[in-house]
Amino acid sequence: MPDPDALAEARQLLEEHGLPGGLLPDVVATASIDGASFAVTLDRTVERVVDGVPVWYDTSVRGTLRAGRIEHLKGVKAKKVLWVPVTAISRRMASS
Repeated sequence: MPDPDALAEARQLLEEHGLPGGLLPDVVATASIDGASFAVTLDRTVERVVDGVPVWYDTSVRGTLRAGRIEHLKGVKAKKVLWVPVTAISRRMASS
């Protein structure tokens, strides 16, 4: 069952590292944070569209946070032609 506190904790952690909290779907059941490493368990797998690209989340998503980036990401795939693992996400920097 989704846990609003776990979702808030996971989203806050992303935002503290300069990433949008909305990267995670609303069905976070548990969140575990150990330094820069994080792991979330989702209530179910989720497929949604992000910037026009279908993205699939497994029930277990984990990675390592750095300023403006997630590295060593597991449990997320994106579909271009085929589903491919997403192993890192970085914040887009606005140009002046």
